[in-house]
Amino acid sequence: MLIDYREKISDIDKEICNLLEKRFYICKKIGDYKKENNIDILDSKRELEVRNKISTYIKNEEYEDLIIDIFQDIMDKSKLLQK
Repeated sequence: MLIDYREKISDIDKEICNLLEKRFYICKKIGDYKKENNIDILDSKRELEVRNKISTYIKNEEYEDLIIDIFQDIMDKSKLLQK
């Protein structure tokens, strides 16, 4: 039983890694665009929009704060990539 759960977690982790790689690739492209066009990396309005949109995707309210925190971390790492 525990082994089955751990295997499922491993499969999910693999998917998350794949999706993060795709997201970060696009973030680098956005960073390149921003540099070429002299646009600030930090866009607080956009971050708030993303956080609000993410909230609408969450089905289990019990996880909302955790997921929002994780996405804030992802956005923080994305800004580092864009610099």
